[in-house]
Amino acid sequence: MKPSLRLERCRIDKRRLNFRSSLLRMAMKRLLRWILITSPLVLITAVWGIDTLRQNELAGKRAFEAQPDSAFEAMLEKPPIVLDGQILHPKVQYNLQARAGQDMSARREGLRQVLLNGGLKRSMLRKHIDEDWNYRTDSGAPMQSIHEVKIPGLDGNTLDARVYVPKVANETEDLPVLLYFHGGGFIFASIEAMHGAVQLMANEARVVVVSVNYRLAPEYTYPAANRDAMAAWAWARKHVGEFGGNAERIAVGGDSAGAYLSVATSLALRERGEALPAAQLLYYPVVDTAAEKYPSWRLFGEDFGLDKYFIRVALELYVPDPNQRDDLRLSPIRENDLSGMPPAIIVSAGFDPLRDQARDYARKLEEDGVAATYINAASLHHGFLESSGTINDAGRIARQSATLLGMQLRR
Repeated sequence: MKPSLRLERCRIDKRRLNFRSSLLRMAMKRLLRWILITSPLVLITAVWGIDTLRQNELAGKRAFEAQPDSAFEAMLEKPPIVLDGQILHPKVQYNLQARAGQDMSARREGLRQVLLNGGLKRSMLRKHIDEDWNYRTDSGAPMQSIHEVKIPGLDGNTLDARVYVPKVANETEDLPVLLYFHGGGFIFASIEAMHGAVQLMANEARVVVVSVNYRLAPEYTYPAANRDAMAAWAWARKHVGEFGGNAERIAVGGDSAGAYLSVATSLALRERGEALPAAQLLYYPVVDTAAEKYPSWRLFGEDFGLDKYFIRVALELYVPDPNQRDDLRLSPIRENDLSGMPPAIIVSAGFDPLRDQARDYARKLEEDGVAATYINAASLHHGFLESSGTINDAGRIARQSATLLGMQLRR
């Protein structure tokens, strides 16, 4: 081929390449423009679709779990579980049966790694737990009003909280108040998880409920949650009147880790000589870091939902420094003297490794001259508040304990 022809061919090839590159650039620009214009809509549509599927799934699960007890008794593969003189509820036993055969050790370690590594997976895990806790609950009658509020923390942080005002007839004065802290081992849950449960409390106790988010581990470690609880107490004292609440009749309450925060807040206020809560409402509280010394730890520490592994991981993540774990503020039951503490309503679950802590804490309060009402939900497991809409025993005890709180706050 002559040099002139070869050069001309190269020029043609280059023009073709430039033309193709130009077309590619134009196509990419148009694609990027389309993505910028439409991707929010695509994303919103996708999220809406996923959320709709999730809500349909939860509605189906609730309908299934709300079937009569007899339906679940018929589906049990083994005789009813009887342990320490208690008979496990058939719905709880069925749920445990459904999880049988799973590699729980791998699942637990995976859970721990998700929490430690953070990111989107941790956020999604917490969101799913919130949804799983809330879909089974019975909230009772609709609230008169619900308010989203911001509470200033003690460390320059801000806490999200929600105020629930029930519809109450024949009340001539401001309503008593319940300042509520959710459970979740200091690592899970939020006000969303307890959205239905606290409405039931507001209705049955006829109180204004302030439900509070506190900082979670492993992002925030001890004493972050304790300090947030104190900030929430200070805010409630100043602001509940804006929602028809009586600032002189505020109880503290919570479930599991949240129950601990309620006790710790009361103790801290007593030490400071400040005004104390009018009462405590404590569901399956954790009040001793040495959980393994209690018989219920050995009896129910495996295979009944909350287990030894989760309790250890929760303590490890919230209190990573082993030297701090013997701090008396983490184990209120070890206080030499509990006199002067607020009267307490303490509810335990029969098949719960924390059962005996709750029972012994009630006894110690009474020994130190503090009024304590102890209720053991013998057929149920840790976390039963979230099943108030599907398990009759759970709904009955949730109502009973809330009613007792309302009576205590009006004495």
